[in-house]
Amino acid sequence: MSQDIGESIVPTKEQWSEVIRKAEASTQSEKLMFILRSWANSQTVSWGSINAFIGNIVESDEDRKSGSTLIGNITKWASQITGIQDTKCYCYYWDKNIGSWNIGYHKTFALRQAFGKKGEL
Repeated sequence: MSQDIGESIVPTKEQWSEVIRKAEASTQSEKLMFILRSWANSQTVSWGSINAFIGNIVESDEDRKSGSTLIGNITKWASQITGIQDTKCYCYYWDKNIGSWNIGYHKTFALRQAFGKKGEL
């Protein structure tokens, strides 16, 4: 079961390119780019995979916060770049059963293009 989080932000190729530039310029760039590449590759990234990338072995639900903060930065940039300032809008949907942030086909297509790849897998 997925959590209802509000209206979805659907960035274009150009808008994803801006998000990528912001991520690359961040002090957290490796982690943020891991999330964006995971979305581009498989439409999903889990809190477990983010923690593994960081070098953590998850011990409690508190460990989810590291992923939430990073995803929050990406969402904030996507919101700013698309001009959607509603705090209930997100560029992902959260699946609480498996602990993953997921994006749909159209978002993945545009994100892959922003990385210079073909949209289709």
